[in-house]
Amino acid sequence: MPKPKKLKKRTRHDIDFKCYWCNEKLEDSQGGSHNAVVRATCCEQGMHYVCAQRHRTSTASRTARNHKCLLCRKKLAMNKKETVKRLKKWVQKGRIWAHYLLACRYRLGNGVEVDH
Repeated sequence: MPKPKKLKKRTRHDIDFKCYWCNEKLEDSQGGSHNAVVRATCCEQGMHYVCAQRHRTSTASRTARNHKCLLCRKKLAMNKKETVKRLKKWVQKGRIWAHYLLACRYRLGNGVEVDH
């Protein structure tokens, strides 16, 4: 009789993320469509770009004044250097969205030296 296969433990990376605001599935398309995603570097959660714009204009944006993430309530990165440090942490964990955002920062020199 063959041994039963061990089930792989699901991680947060395996689970489909949903937008905090509209509760629809997030897809990491980087275009200008409704599906463009804004990621939090503290918790990897995200929102559609359009939903993030709606949040900024709502009364719920008071949380931002407390310098805490709306999604996980951790302290926000207060400067570009700290944001790059958090992105590098996610890059080491193999997150493609973090690779993309870090590459954009290197291309534009946003918090790091320009690298062509």
